[in-house]
Amino acid sequence: MIFRRGLTASALALALVACGGGGGSPTPTATGGAATPAPSPAPAPSPSPSPTTQYPAFDDLTGVQEFRAGCAAVSSNGGVLQGGLSASPNDIELFPLTLDVAAETWSLVFSTSTTQQDPNSLTGPRSYAPVDAVADPPAGTIAYRKANLLGGTDDFSVTLQDFGAIGFDYLRGSSYLGQSGTNGFFVNQSCVFGVPILVEDVRTDTVTYADIVVTGTAYLVDNDSGGILATFDLQDSSATFDFEGNAAEPIEGKVNTTIQLRGREVQNDGSLSQTVTEFRSVDDIETFLIFGDSDRNRDLGAFEGDFFVQDPFTFRGRLTGWFYGPDAVEAGYAFQVDYFQEKETGPPPTSDGRGLDKVHIVGRVLAKQ
Repeated sequence: MIFRRGLTASALALALVACGGGGGSPTPTATGGAATPAPSPAPAPSPSPSPTTQYPAFDDLTGVQEFRAGCAAVSSNGGVLQGGLSASPNDIELFPLTLDVAAETWSLVFSTSTTQQDPNSLTGPRSYAPVDAVADPPAGTIAYRKANLLGGTDDFSVTLQDFGAIGFDYLRGSSYLGQSGTNGFFVNQSCVFGVPILVEDVRTDTVTYADIVVTGTAYLVDNDSGGILATFDLQDSSATFDFEGNAAEPIEGKVNTTIQLRGREVQNDGSLSQTVTEFRSVDDIETFLIFGDSDRNRDLGAFEGDFFVQDPFTFRGRLTGWFYGPDAVEAGYAFQVDYFQEKETGPPPTSDGRGLDKVHIVGRVLAKQ
């Protein structure tokens, strides 16, 4: 197909609002949206039964809820895409995301680093209220748009219970697209969060998730100039997801997942092409230990890891996620993929990488048993 050069970030914003997302998974905390143990039963002559865990549905949460969302992001500076997996915000991180249920207000912070907190930047703190809501959001999402201090706009959306024709009771996803009105800079971030299962309730058997939704964005980039050639919405992608529990050592369960990446090009008016483009599928992912080796994950609960196809310089990626609701009925993760490919036309690539295109992909997978 012929790729159009110089797709504007505003065209992508139209597509995000129309389709409900740009493309990621969470790592929950024990606050905000966390499950709550039931009161211990009254003393009895025989040993008291263990308290059961109550997992409220997301829509039943009240008060001010703070989540630790796992997010993946890409950004551009003056039209040059800054991809990769090495430095924030082009990486998967944990971000505070707060919901004031009564006020219907969302607040998000992009980094715990003070250098990322400048409200004059696209990675400064953001908040969204009913006054910022888009009048006619797509089915299954609530969407917001507001002007930022850089002369551009911020688009923020959250999946609802019926997102993707699947009823997600405990898990949600969010998308953020911030863009400057002066220098072409933008940030595209995707996250997952929700009512997390407690560490002690992690399944010890094998679980297969049958209903899965994939959302995300793929950028085709000229590797010589860094310019974006085309942008794709990944709503035609599919995935598989299962979990192998470990009864002997629950924190060493394994996640197995594959992603078949397919996208439709975003047109200049924000509509999507009728042509479906096949991207490299992620079909050889290593399995990952629950909680890994990091203290952060042991405290918060997460699965995460890197995956490679062929070698890390040709194809590389990363994902992080968790389980939500009783019996881990729902699960989700955010992911990021980068790889090189030959151009459709022109001379063959050189040994130093010139003459190649690069694909940057950011997205999320929401799954339900």
